[in-house]
Amino acid sequence: SYYAMGRVKLHYDWKYKEAVTYFEKAIAINPNSADCHIQLAFCAAFKNDYQKAMEHVVIAESLDPYSLMNLWYVGVVFWMVGDNEKFLAKGMRLIDLEPHFFGGHMWAGLANILLGNHKQGIYHMELTVQLNPGIMGLWVLGQSYGMGGDKLKAREVLEKMITYEGIEFHEGYVGQVYASIGELDEAFSYFDKAIDQKEN
Repeated sequence: SYYAMGRVKLHYDWKYKEAVTYFEKAIAINPNSADCHIQLAFCAAFKNDYQKAMEHVVIAESLDPYSLMNLWYVGVVFWMVGDNEKFLAKGMRLIDLEPHFFGGHMWAGLANILLGNHKQGIYHMELTVQLNPGIMGLWVLGQSYGMGGDKLKAREVLEKMITYEGIEFHEGYVGQVYASIGELDEAFSYFDKAIDQKEN
């Protein structure tokens, strides 16, 4: 219950301090909760306490080393702290465990883009969309095209995103693709909507 309340406070209410309090109560009851260690890693990363974030990541991974979702969230923390080499390694680990899980290709693609390996990044991003054709896959693909300088393909993806009717539509995702092609007015327009809706 404390863990659930912590997630609500962190991801929906955006009340970081209250979230930490709930997660710390949860971890005191069950120190072997990989999920709770990941959430505490998020909190530490938001606070720029990267050492503490990594401590929780190491524990989470040791507790549940074969869970695809646990390792996917571990990858998120490496992304947050800017360790792109380990971020890439986590994506490749996920691909090794389950090549049909879109999350591994998503992280491998994004990490490669951040490391300047655009061709390899796009390869994984296109696989991501094949495996998960929803808004999340479109977001990372469009952003990758934009960061790689292919504005035409980024705009093609944007068109699909803007007309997307799935329940998981995110204004912030659209904004990030606009930002990747340098259209900042449009990007901030979508970011403002995302903030108003408290998108996670």
